[in-house]
Amino acid sequence: MKTVFPFFIIILLLCLPFQIVNAAVGKQKQSEETDNIQTQLDQMLDLEKEYASIQEVLDSISGSSSFSFQSYVKALLRGDISFSFREMGQHFLDGIRAEVSKGRNNLSFLLATGIASGMLAALSKVFINRQAADMGFYILYLLLFSVLSVTFIDLASLAEHVFHILLQFMKVLLPAYYLAIAFCTGAKTSYIFYETMLIMITVVELFILHIILPAIRIYFLFGMVHHITEKPFLTRLLDLLERLIKQSIKVIFIVLLSIQGIEGMLAPFADAAARSVVLKAVNVIPGLGTGVAGIAEAILKSGMLLKNAIGLAGIFGIIFLCAYPIGKMIFYTFLYHFTSAVTETIAEARLLSCMTCCAHTAGLLLYTACYGILLFLLTIGITLATTSI
Repeated sequence: MKTVFPFFIIILLLCLPFQIVNAAVGKQKQSEETDNIQTQLDQMLDLEKEYASIQEVLDSISGSSSFSFQSYVKALLRGDISFSFREMGQHFLDGIRAEVSKGRNNLSFLLATGIASGMLAALSKVFINRQAADMGFYILYLLLFSVLSVTFIDLASLAEHVFHILLQFMKVLLPAYYLAIAFCTGAKTSYIFYETMLIMITVVELFILHIILPAIRIYFLFGMVHHITEKPFLTRLLDLLERLIKQSIKVIFIVLLSIQGIEGMLAPFADAAARSVVLKAVNVIPGLGTGVAGIAEAILKSGMLLKNAIGLAGIFGIIFLCAYPIGKMIFYTFLYHFTSAVTETIAEARLLSCMTCCAHTAGLLLYTACYGILLFLLTIGITLATTSI
């Protein structure tokens, strides 16, 4: 027994390289078969034009060709890569680094304004005549208002740009994505989800871009006016505006996702039942039925894989495009909150309230943009989950 065991180990070691080679060859053949099936499906569904349109939008928005949509879809089909969170994080940090030098200047000015306002407030208590101190305060307030207004306009434009990115990318992603859904799940399911997505795009374009974002601009102006006098007079109006903005965004988010979820519980199962009846009817045909049904099921599974790959690539494309502007918005929101916290003990109360209001407004812009991104990401995710049956 002791002499047999070493021979067994030697034979196993001799056979192991052949097993590794066979596994590698099998994996290569499987990869080639996957590429062939994917190429045939692309040609059948005419997805090359859709890929070109998606890539054109990606390159025009990002300003580079660092993310290849078609290559990413093929890599997902082969199972070569997963989501590159490192690349996404790098893109997010690039958006912050791009604003660091500009943010330093704003931080220095805000800190200097807060210190100067504190000095004026202290001097005003020494002299009986406060006209000079009041004049100095209004000059500082106008300077602060001008700097905060310029930064807020940039942030509001950035939030608007995020929604334009989402709408522009989704408009070119939808034809390829829902064409793959129609092939592997059914035309009825694809039509219903496509119609829901068009409604979602219309709601975002009309309601958020033309109502919510202008309301945030009004909130900022009212906040600046609210703190210019010693006695605030727009407190309840500002609270009402903030509540209306946040609750409206939540209502839109919940209603649109609910519609998507309800439709996802009905249409895909109806198409799956009809497809199952057809496959079983073909399967009972003597002779060729079993083979034809097996080939049809394999093609449908390949189409399902292609659909999931396009959906996952679309999710990563949204994250890739929006990481840079979201990084900028997070940086400025943190900058304003940090400045308010640092100057709380030295700045004049009204100027401090002005900076705090600007921080809240930047937070509202970030809140709106993040909800918009999350809405489209969850919509694609719900579609992926409900059509994978």
